[in-house]
Amino acid sequence: MGFRDRFQHRDIEILKIILSSGNDLGIRDSNYPAQIADAIARDHPDEAWAIVSKNLERDDERSVWLEMWLGEEMSFDDDKVVGPITSFNPEQVMEWVMEYPKKRARKLLRCLPKTLDESRGGKLTKLFAETFGDGELGDSLMSHFWTGGWSGPESAYRAGKRDKAREWVSEIKSGKILAWLYRYIEHLNDLIAQAEIREERGFQ
Repeated sequence: MGFRDRFQHRDIEILKIILSSGNDLGIRDSNYPAQIADAIARDHPDEAWAIVSKNLERDDERSVWLEMWLGEEMSFDDDKVVGPITSFNPEQVMEWVMEYPKKRARKLLRCLPKTLDESRGGKLTKLFAETFGDGELGDSLMSHFWTGGWSGPESAYRAGKRDKAREWVSEIKSGKILAWLYRYIEHLNDLIAQAEIREERGFQ
């Protein structure tokens, strides 16, 4: 971070270099360039999004690493690290998606915050659900929400997600988002029932 302190006017130049290097922007604890890119995105969200969105247009490995960097780092459910997608203006991001929704919506889906809580970046996810929740992408959004690692019984993990979804039901006003939430809860009910059967058989 010392270089940034001395040459703050070069932040955007540094971000361009990091994103164009083709390096793996993986685990942040051991990836100094990713940490630098995180900080620049937080400090210059509009300028950073202009660069990030341009790089997301690519259809190569660099774009895949970029999606991973933007989104939620793989971790256990109680120890999530959410990437810099939450630093950007949600309306601006959705405007970018809607210019070419067939191509861009799935790219965004892979890095969406897995929450509808606006204090944790959920406003962007709510806008996505409002726009795409009643179609195939709505089903993909459900799968995105319930993937991840956990410890303990799977049924308890899924039940925790269902409890959180029920909390959101009491807070959401949009009919389209509510319809998506009710479908999400129904799918979680099925997953919980299946997990309970597997767990019961495992104890026999």
